[in-house]
Amino acid sequence: MKQKLGIGLWVALMLLMCMGVVYAAYPVTTIDKPATDADMGAGLYNANFTLGAPTDNRDNLTLHNCTWSLYSVSTGNTSSAVVLYTNASINITGNTAIVVRHQLNTALVEDANDYSLKVTCIAANDTSLTSTDTNTGLDVDNTIPTSPSSYSPADGTKDTDGDVSFSVAVTGARTTACTMFFKGTTPGKGSYSMTHSGATCTASLSGMPNSVYEWYVTATDGTNSTTTSTTTTLQIDQPSVSPGMKAQLMTGEPQPTDEGVGVDGGIPTTTIVAFVVLVAVVIYFMKYKK
Repeated sequence: MKQKLGIGLWVALMLLMCMGVVYAAYPVTTIDKPATDADMGAGLYNANFTLGAPTDNRDNLTLHNCTWSLYSVSTGNTSSAVVLYTNASINITGNTAIVVRHQLNTALVEDANDYSLKVTCIAANDTSLTSTDTNTGLDVDNTIPTSPSSYSPADGTKDTDGDVSFSVAVTGARTTACTMFFKGTTPGKGSYSMTHSGATCTASLSGMPNSVYEWYVTATDGTNSTTTSTTTTLQIDQPSVSPGMKAQLMTGEPQPTDEGVGVDGGIPTTTIVAFVVLVAVVIYFMKYKK
């Protein structure tokens, strides 16, 4: 029994060692250029990676397909779907590593400063054998954002409730974020982050105090920012409301105003009080002055 158990353990160990050889045999992929946090600039970028030598010369480890891809969380390229190039049938023989070079066209993606470059290599004859390397924090800077336009509210708008929705039009492919600024008088802060979606940046503010405001917007792609040449004017002019009217709005019941007049158009409060006093005086004289 012990002999059979020993044989079983030996067979299992040999299988594990073979599996380790299979997985260790696939070449390691290492991106050499660009390095992490590098500036890839604009247009064509000379990149390279090293595909290490396999530990054996099996047929399924001599040909490899390697794909370059860029992605960014602040642009529309949020997955590795933006394939810049695929090196097909890279041939490795013997135990010598190979350096793979290619000019990557950065114009295929939007500008941003948080790109990741990933290289994935797959054995041509066995797609279960793969190797991947990723470098992060890369800058792509092909264009300058266009100035925001189509301001809403339009210049000179007068708002009467203090709740305002702001929006501007931008070039989506050149924009990753927008910021709204106030010159001089502010509604609380001097700047507010806007929500960028497609070709629009939006923001909403509530309870803005009565005043005249000047505001403008900057658009950025993470590497450059652009502002408009002029500011837009907005006036907040909320009408004053008397305490009686505020009470009526809150309770739904007619309330006397500060002047003593019923908000429902009834008899003034002062008239009612005078009438009661007059009746009291008449009763007094009729009872005690006979």
